[in-house]
Amino acid sequence: MSISLKSPLREKLYLILFSNIILFLLELIGAYLSIKASREFAFIYYTNLSNYFSLFASFTICFGAIISLRKNTPLPYFYYSLKFTVNVCLMITFLVCFCLLIPLKPDILDFMVAQNANLLYHVICPILSLVCFFAIEKNERIKKRIIFTSTLPTMLYGIVLSLLNLKRVVIGPYPFFLYRSFPLTFCIPCVFGIYFLSLILSLIFFAIKKYQIRRTITNKA
Repeated sequence: MSISLKSPLREKLYLILFSNIILFLLELIGAYLSIKASREFAFIYYTNLSNYFSLFASFTICFGAIISLRKNTPLPYFYYSLKFTVNVCLMITFLVCFCLLIPLKPDILDFMVAQNANLLYHVICPILSLVCFFAIEKNERIKKRIIFTSTLPTMLYGIVLSLLNLKRVVIGPYPFFLYRSFPLTFCIPCVFGIYFLSLILSLIFFAIKKYQIRRTITNKA
C-alpha cells in the first residue's frame, strides 16, 4: 500500500521520531551527569535506571520510526508497549520523589530538583515523555497484559534491592529499603505501596489509551 509523503501516518511518524530524538538527547545528558556524579553507584538508583530505560527506549523508537518511514508502514505495537512501560517507571520516579522522599526529608528539595541530573530525571524527562506518550504516540490497539508487564521492572527492582539490603550487600539507596534502620511497619508498606502505585498508574494509562483508541475509531467512522 502506497502512502503519501504528506499523509497523516507519515506526519505522525515524523512527530514520534523528532520527539524521541529530543528525549534521547536529554536522557543522554542525564546519563552523563548521573554517572559522573555517582559512578558505579548510579546503577542502584531506581530514578537512574528508569531514565536509562527511557534512554534505551527513545533510541529504539527512533530506529523503529525510521524503518516505518522507509517502509511506509505504521509503527509496530512493540514500540508502544515499550514506551508504555517506560512511562509507568518514569512516573513512579516523579511521584515517589515529590510525594514520599521530599515530604520525608524536606531539606533535600534543592538536591532532588537542582543538582546533577535530578532536574532532568525527576521533572523534565518524566513530564516530556508522558506528554509525548499521550499527545503524539497514539497507537491503534492495546493489549490487556501490558497492565501487568509494565509493572515488572518496579517489582523486580523492589525484590532485588530488598534482598541486597537484607544481605547487607548495599545500603539503601532509599530509606524504605533500610530494613535494619527503620521499622518494618514503615519499610514493607512503602515497598508494596510503590508496586501497587505502579499498578494503578498502569491501569490509568491503559484506560486513557483505550479511550483514545475508541475516539480515533469514532472519528474515522
